[in-house]
Amino acid sequence: MRARRELTAIIDELRPPALSTGSLEAAIAELIVAFEHETGIGVESQLQASTGIHGRVEEVVFRVVQEGLTNIRRHARASRVAVSLGIGAGQARLVVADDGRGFAGKTPSAGGLGLAGMRERVEGAGGKFEISGQAGTRIEVVLPLGEPDA
Repeated sequence: MRARRELTAIIDELRPPALSTGSLEAAIAELIVAFEHETGIGVESQLQASTGIHGRVEEVVFRVVQEGLTNIRRHARASRVAVSLGIGAGQARLVVADDGRGFAGKTPSAGGLGLAGMRERVEGAGGKFEISGQAGTRIEVVLPLGEPDA
């Protein structure tokens, strides 16, 4: 368990290169294009300009989209995917959803770093993480907007 926490901390410290060279929306768009190319599954995206998102919150949003798409690629057997990011009332709201097989009647695996890592990142940044899997899978994250980096 200690090694897992240390690994998660190291990963959290690595700023995704796509965020260093462009906006959050551009970085998410890159993830989506790569996902579509690798899977042949189209992604409907609605990405509001993220000018109010800063620092750690920006990275958490990016990592949740990244891991969400990875989980869809590996497990969902989906034919449609949607990613939306909205900003308002001092919060960022992210949804990653698919129409795949979900996990109704089963508990999603807590053994891997995927879902547990997403939840830890979101809650560590003061946000809320919800997942449902009755008809497809839907991850919804609400995060307070971060302060600009000094």
